[in-house]
Amino acid sequence: MKELRKSVAEAIMESKVELIEGYHNLIYTFRENTKESSRRAKEFAQAQIDRAREIQHNANSDMEGIPADTQGTHPDNCNNAVMSALRSPFPTFQGMLKKFGEKNVEGKGYLYERFMPQATKASDSEFRGKVTARVMIETKLKEIYGEKANIAEFMKELREYGTTVTYREGNEMKQFDLTKGQMLYIYMVNKMADGQMKLRRMGILVLNIYIEILDKGTQKC
Repeated sequence: MKELRKSVAEAIMESKVELIEGYHNLIYTFRENTKESSRRAKEFAQAQIDRAREIQHNANSDMEGIPADTQGTHPDNCNNAVMSALRSPFPTFQGMLKKFGEKNVEGKGYLYERFMPQATKASDSEFRGKVTARVMIETKLKEIYGEKANIAEFMKELREYGTTVTYREGNEMKQFDLTKGQMLYIYMVNKMADGQMKLRRMGILVLNIYIEILDKGTQKC
């Protein structure tokens, strides 16, 4: 009996020791993670400060040597290149950058070389995405409505009146006229679990919208 009590006491003690070690490890890990998060936050903040300083330096380098024209009696009438750049409307982001770097060949100064390659890459990516999306839509349209299907006519039809939906806003029920495009959007949202929940919370009954879409699709086929 004494041996049993002793073994139980030892087991309890070992369990307590393991539990205490586990707590210590958890606290240590939490502290280390907190330090690492704090360090990364400081590094990010410093990186943003350094980036802002670099941009300011690029702007100063672009404007260095450009004389200021202080025509007029009020300081606000200063017509140097900076003020002209800020006051004049620019048709494009590229035009603004070239205005700041106008003392360089083709206006390609420090700011231009810093931002324009990224802007061009983003613009090209956006264009390719739109082309890909258009091709996908045209392919699906022809698959559903035949080879004569036209995306321009389809987009025009999406802007036409589709139906009227009743929805809840606060404690009040309101009506809203939906275009066919908005009907299609609700149709797709209702296929998602969180979408169904949001529509029901708004009191939108999608059954009528489904019937409308099916009727329009039957008429097209």
